[in-house]
Amino acid sequence: MIRIPTLLIALSFLSACHSDKKAPVEQANASTLPKITLPNSPETVVTSWENWIAKNQFEYAKLVSTDQELEFVVTLAKSQEMKPIPELQTQVANLHCTTVGDSSTCSCTVRDAKLGDMNYVYFLIKKSGQWFLRDVQPDDSSVNGEKKKLIE
Repeated sequence: MIRIPTLLIALSFLSACHSDKKAPVEQANASTLPKITLPNSPETVVTSWENWIAKNQFEYAKLVSTDQELEFVVTLAKSQEMKPIPELQTQVANLHCTTVGDSSTCSCTVRDAKLGDMNYVYFLIKKSGQWFLRDVQPDDSSVNGEKKKLIE
């Protein structure tokens, strides 16, 4: 599955470490993190998650990720341990969410000075009153050239 712009950088680090075995998914250790109020609308979850990933604050991103997306965050965190991933200066723009019941689909443009503008679709689910990120997919029409090669 394809993820946010951070993946484009992480893919170069992860390609050498590819394995057919799946790493066990780790839960965030909330007791060691400074207390924060979790974002709790689809828009704030997407924006916060994107910012945490860009700043390599993976423990916070884990708090609002379901198992599927949690596995991606854990992979990024482990790659960060092996070889530091530079922080990105991303900005979420044109964020639009459509919510039906306990599901929401959000689309936005993620802007980065080095990677350019890339469009993504975020899928969220609400469990026990809290919104969680379930999956992130690129809008393929926004990916071109070298970026597309890295994703494929």
